[in-house]
Amino acid sequence: MSAGRAWVLISLGDDRQYGGNTGYRDDPTRTYRYDSTVPNHRRLTIGDLVFIRDRSQLIGVAVIENVSSEPSSKVRQRCPQCGTVNIKRRRTMEPPWRCVDSHTFSNPDVDSVPVTAYEANYGGTYVASPPGVPVSILKAAAIRPNDQLAIEEVEASRLEAALTAVEPALASLFATSEQNNSPGPLDALVEHSDPGSPMLSRDTRAAILRAIKVRRGQRKFRDALIRRYGSKCMISECSLLDLVEAAHIWPYRGEHSNHVQNGLLLRADFHTLFDLDLLGIEPVTLAIKFHPIAIAAGYATFEGQVLRTSGGKRPGVEPLQDRWKAFQRRLRADMAVAD
Repeated sequence: MSAGRAWVLISLGDDRQYGGNTGYRDDPTRTYRYDSTVPNHRRLTIGDLVFIRDRSQLIGVAVIENVSSEPSSKVRQRCPQCGTVNIKRRRTMEPPWRCVDSHTFSNPDVDSVPVTAYEANYGGTYVASPPGVPVSILKAAAIRPNDQLAIEEVEASRLEAALTAVEPALASLFATSEQNNSPGPLDALVEHSDPGSPMLSRDTRAAILRAIKVRRGQRKFRDALIRRYGSKCMISECSLLDLVEAAHIWPYRGEHSNHVQNGLLLRADFHTLFDLDLLGIEPVTLAIKFHPIAIAAGYATFEGQVLRTSGGKRPGVEPLQDRWKAFQRRLRADMAVAD
């Protein structure tokens, strides 16, 4: 598996405190809220895999669909004696408040500070975890373990086998995250797109370029696709085979992925547009659709064209449906950010 970034998010609602704040209004099945005082706040991005947990166990798994931000302010609570924000409310002792320097008090001092408020949304991809998956499993996958982090980066590959064994529905999320973060070699489009594009921010471009890899497709898989569809790109009809690649409709996840119904023959640039969800194929009609930034980059002439097949043989409907949903998710996410 070669997925992109993955994170554990601590969601405790109004009980989640950090640096003297008064909590966040999370809906753990849909939305995670945080602000610019939280470590790693700049690093969450569309397509990242997230594991949402409470104090003791995993709640659910999702793929981020969009991230929004706006100027805001937050209430910060301080120790009235030393001014530290490192304070905690005790549930069974009086006075109820205590700071890291052992001062105790009935009520904290309160002030307001300017912040950038962030909201990561993932409701369309959320899968609830089966009960009883302990936090210890998540902590063991931490890349840089730190018990103080509300947003902690983890290695998803360390979690995939354990979690999909107890909840098979999670497998699709690992696959979606891998697909969203494993683009092909069309770095020119990424580098020269409008720098103000909501999906192609500096961080997003950097993440995509880090993931770029050259691929021609496994020889047997490519040869099988050529026998099935002929020696041409299925969109452009380019017959120069040095430019035509074997593209997996759903990302490569082992030899079983090399089934001809999970493959297309695409010119290298179309292959990468497909990998980036800048190109979608309607599962029933096989009509080609493009993201607006791809249309602006010169692909408008192919918009609405029907995928070329041969002798009544066509790609599998199920993998096309999954990729069509991923294409639509990206469109919705980009439009939401643009608005």
